[in-house]
Amino acid sequence: MDPKRISRTLGTTLFVLTLGLAASPCAWSASARVAAPAAVTVLRSSVCAAIMDREPFPAYPAETKEFKSEVGLLYFWNDLAVESSTAVVRHRWTVDGVRSLEVRLQARAPRTRTWSSARIRAGSWKVEALSESGSLLKLERFKVLP
Repeated sequence: MDPKRISRTLGTTLFVLTLGLAASPCAWSASARVAAPAAVTVLRSSVCAAIMDREPFPAYPAETKEFKSEVGLLYFWNDLAVESSTAVVRHRWTVDGVRSLEVRLQARAPRTRTWSSARIRAGSWKVEALSESGSLLKLERFKVLP
């Protein structure tokens, strides 16, 4: 057989095989696969003035819903249970109906304690823990007094 013909035949075969693999559903399924958001549960949460040893401090009773503005900074602390290896939780801080801050946090362990903080001012506040898809996981409402 002629070497040029073998080269052309081999080149055409490789080209067709390459096209076949690229068009194959199996080749695309691996790259098109999107991981489902991890299921997250908020086991405990707290709005607090500080974090000490990865726990809220001082440990305000759950019914504490008022803070003085002189505190300056508050934390929204969560103890999370995550079904898979990683998950995303967003903390959305809102004052008097206006979004003040949104923080994206990653949970990288089956049990994770995480928090965000916001500079506060007088007003009616709420802070939400949201899943990656936007589902509400936890809501805390509180007031900051002048």
